[in-house]
Amino acid sequence: GVAATAGGTRVQDENDAAAARASREAEQLEIHKLSLGMLQHVVIHRVASVFLSPRNVPSLEQILKFVSDAACGAPDFVVRRACAQFFRGLIKWWGGGMTTGTTTVAAAAGPGELTTAVQSGFLRFVYDVFLPASAASMLDPSFEECDAMHARYLAEVGTIIAILKSLRGAEEFERE
Repeated sequence: GVAATAGGTRVQDENDAAAARASREAEQLEIHKLSLGMLQHVVIHRVASVFLSPRNVPSLEQILKFVSDAACGAPDFVVRRACAQFFRGLIKWWGGGMTTGTTTVAAAAGPGELTTAVQSGFLRFVYDVFLPASAASMLDPSFEECDAMHARYLAEVGTIIAILKSLRGAEEFERE
């Protein structure tokens, strides 16, 4: 009887540990979704200038990577589409032509300064990281273009490319 009890306790402990891990993973996923949703709302509600504050600019690349990773790799296509909308919004505000110095971000986007260095870095990230990763995610065998949410994601990325072409011209796509 003692051996059975010890073995049963071990199985119960393993089950408890697995349940605790699953609970932590679910909690982390929910926090991840909430964080992405908050970032998307910042852009949608035209207050993306907060990303340009002296406190936030140093973290901008990490923010872009966080959203891009989810846009191209989240298992939930609702999350992917929301992340693509984040990029679409930023591209609308930050994708226009700039020649020198700084420019005031469009009044609708909120106050702030978008330097050419930040804009250039942002656009390089879009062209070098986000768009290739988006294309790769759509080439994955699990991508089903006939699925409604997958098709919406595809349309969102297509809209992003169309906006970039409209704002930046086709030459941007022909480089490199």
